[in-house]
Amino acid sequence: MGEKTDLQPELIECVPNFSEAREPRTIAAIAEAIASVPGTMLLGTDPGPGANRTVFTFAGEKEPVVTSAYRAIEKALELIDMTKHRGAHPRIGACDVCPFVPLEGSTMESCIQAARELAFRAGRNLALPVYLYGKAALHPTRVELADLRRGQYEGLKTRIEDDGFLPDFGPAAFNERAGATAIGAREVLVAYNVSLETTDLKIARKIASRIRESSAAAGLKRVKAIGWYMEEYGLCQVSTNILDYRITSLKSVFDTVKKESAERGVAVPGSEVVGLLPLAALEGESKSESESNSDLDNTIQYLGLNLHKPFRIRERVLEYRLADLNKDKS
Repeated sequence: MGEKTDLQPELIECVPNFSEAREPRTIAAIAEAIASVPGTMLLGTDPGPGANRTVFTFAGEKEPVVTSAYRAIEKALELIDMTKHRGAHPRIGACDVCPFVPLEGSTMESCIQAARELAFRAGRNLALPVYLYGKAALHPTRVELADLRRGQYEGLKTRIEDDGFLPDFGPAAFNERAGATAIGAREVLVAYNVSLETTDLKIARKIASRIRESSAAAGLKRVKAIGWYMEEYGLCQVSTNILDYRITSLKSVFDTVKKESAERGVAVPGSEVVGLLPLAALEGESKSESESNSDLDNTIQYLGLNLHKPFRIRERVLEYRLADLNKDKS
């Protein structure tokens, strides 16, 4: 997360992704469920109508954060019907994924414990099939989200009932309304999308296939990527997860996508970050002791982070958001 800050001891972050971004009342109800727990700080709510997916970010000590996550999932299962869900992002359920992330003063072991406690409660009390992934996975074949999402929600019934893809917690049966949930523990990642001035989905998918780590072409280390069309923007994007921004920076992803796009006669007008990101990720490879707000502003301008919506540093950088909320409480 960059330089050490005055964060609470054992502070962990939770970043659940829910399969709804077009119904404001549902988003508000989930946010209210999260914030209803004393000791939990709701840091951000980031809906994406095209993906039909909202990313919530909150933090606190383990017990209140697990409770907030449980209440959020419970509310989502009440309000979201997966039989009616359509969106660009791969998903398996109303709460598609719920990761716990260690911040300053906490450990990965605490996040693994949080993930397994939540998985047990949600599976037992909500009749929800739950799969553990990432550092919390119980099976080596379930570490990667892509393996859990194979076939997506639409293929889940066959996988569970015919192929023996049994959940780690909850009933071994398909929940038609809720789908399933992946709960896990991981390090900080940056969800970063680069926009292309084209509506040709084949181009976006081709570029994504070339820049992801598994590519033998221009593959970037610790980067996952897919191509999709964002209806609300009227263009395609290369959507990435940067799993380690210290190895591959936002600028490296942006420049590589820009190069691949130029070779196909397509311009890159800008990009966007989904959710919050650590300050060090925004500073990137040029970080120095003399880094100033003007340097950060130049980075934001270079990456075109204001293209689709305003990028406000105090709201989108994790350390600043935590500091501001703690200041408000005191």
